[in-house]
Amino acid sequence: MTTTVPASVDDHHHHDHRPRRPRQSPRRWLWLAIGTVGVAGLLGLRTFTGEQSSLSIPGLSADLLTLSTSVIIESLPFVVLGIVLSIVVQAWLPDDLLMRVPAA
Repeated sequence: MTTTVPASVDDHHHHDHRPRRPRQSPRRWLWLAIGTVGVAGLLGLRTFTGEQSSLSIPGLSADLLTLSTSVIIESLPFVVLGIVLSIVVQAWLPDDLLMRVPAA
């Protein structure tokens, strides 16, 4: 089935059909900058004042930071494995090999 577009409509059709990237809000960049400066400030303070400083991260916050970091680091190999498998499936398997089975 083909559709034809009248010449009058086609002549006035001047907008772009490329996909657009979503706009990122300035607030997102602000929070990213605040977080980066805050972490850098804490690390710098820790470096310049040494271990005996009374300015340290409280125990619960330190535990939360340690556990969060360890979960991220331990999950990275699985993320990389998933990316590699996705590339393999998309690049080398035929399209019809993984078609959905129709419902009976």
